[in-house]
Amino acid sequence: MTLFLTSVAKASQETAGFAIGLAQTSSAFARIGWGVVSDRYFVGRRGMLMAWICGAAAVFLALMAFVGPGPGLYAGLGLAIALGITIASFAPVAQAVVVESVEPRLAGSAMGVNMVGVHLGGMGGPIVFGWVVDNWGGYDAAWLVTAGIVVAGLVLLLFAFKEGGRGDG
Repeated sequence: MTLFLTSVAKASQETAGFAIGLAQTSSAFARIGWGVVSDRYFVGRRGMLMAWICGAAAVFLALMAFVGPGPGLYAGLGLAIALGITIASFAPVAQAVVVESVEPRLAGSAMGVNMVGVHLGGMGGPIVFGWVVDNWGGYDAAWLVTAGIVVAGLVLLLFAFKEGGRGDG
């Protein structure tokens, strides 16, 4: 994000660093907030909450393709916050979904598989993003491909995942 904001939106390095700080701060608060929302309103339906969060994240990722210099930089800062609230913060809800989807005796294994997936995405995502920037037309394409990957995951969540698969024990 910092390289994107400095290269495309013509932000200073300090402003781009501030954007990362905004994303991280909003993510920290949102992780707690999504946990509260999930516990109060989505017990037994946390997958639907995760779908809403990831759907919103896909929209925000796609909107990053339209960020540019001048007033567009302010949109980029706003989108940094929005992405902190969504794509950077859904993991605790996903972890609750994973644990609630298996028999209690398998919760540790399910969390282990989930965390491997999270870390593989964290390692592979930047590589794919950079490859797209270099080979498919720049940052616009990379933001749109990233949004598309999130949408693909969302489709899997909506159509292949069955909520409440937990067994008796």
